[in-house]
Amino acid sequence: MMDRIVLLTNQGIEGRALSHRLLGAGLNVVMIVSEEAGGLPDYSWPSRFARRALGDRPVDRLASAQLSGRARNTLGWEREKSREATEFLQRSLDQAGIPEEWPKDIEHFRTGSVNDAVTVQRVRQARPDLLVVFGTGLLRRPILQLPAKGALNAHSSLLPHYKGPRSEFWQCYHNDPRYVGITMHLVNEGVDSGAVLFQVATGADLPMDPYRMRALNTLAVIDNYAQVVADHLQGKIEPRPQGPTETRTYRFKDVTMDLRIALKERLEQRDRHD
Repeated sequence: MMDRIVLLTNQGIEGRALSHRLLGAGLNVVMIVSEEAGGLPDYSWPSRFARRALGDRPVDRLASAQLSGRARNTLGWEREKSREATEFLQRSLDQAGIPEEWPKDIEHFRTGSVNDAVTVQRVRQARPDLLVVFGTGLLRRPILQLPAKGALNAHSSLLPHYKGPRSEFWQCYHNDPRYVGITMHLVNEGVDSGAVLFQVATGADLPMDPYRMRALNTLAVIDNYAQVVADHLQGKIEPRPQGPTETRTYRFKDVTMDLRIALKERLEQRDRHD
């Protein structure tokens, strides 16, 4: 009997594309769980309180009015770079013939968090042998203990370097091409600390904006993940423990507005000189 796979991903185009690639490789995906982007945990407690009372839009408008001109310019630049990267990613997926819609005839459960009790129960009912993870929040013990053969994750750096979210931002900010690439690894309760199954450098030509780098890394994940899953299930890969690293484990809140402004202005200065 084929191993039962549950895909835990986000609700973006990359999640849809990966689901098609897994199915196209003949893997037995029995359920897709897609997690909403964002969430409240990274806000300060006054912001969380205000958002619950007033909603996101009024709080966002108030926060925007208090930003400096440089910060507002940076937000506009980030939106434009994100749009360009999304269009590049979509064109690349279209050229590869990957459908834009989610696969039909596969149970699809949308959730605010892969760790909430309802989601964990739905995944339990799917009886997964393996969880395949890409683009979700950190998995907690209740969902991690469900699959008999564990969980795999795709991370956008060459681990053990640049653990944590938004690794592309930090590589671009530090102008550090050494660890630009993707890693598929086993998932434990740590942050991107499980044993490594597969790595490949993605050859990003720094300096580059992190949105473009993320799109390149995403394409590499979509191209390689299905084969890694198949090889892992067939026992063809020997997991390799991670070694020491010279880079820290980052958190979402470490990406401050001051750092975002600095990266944007440095990249714009480079563009003017090119």
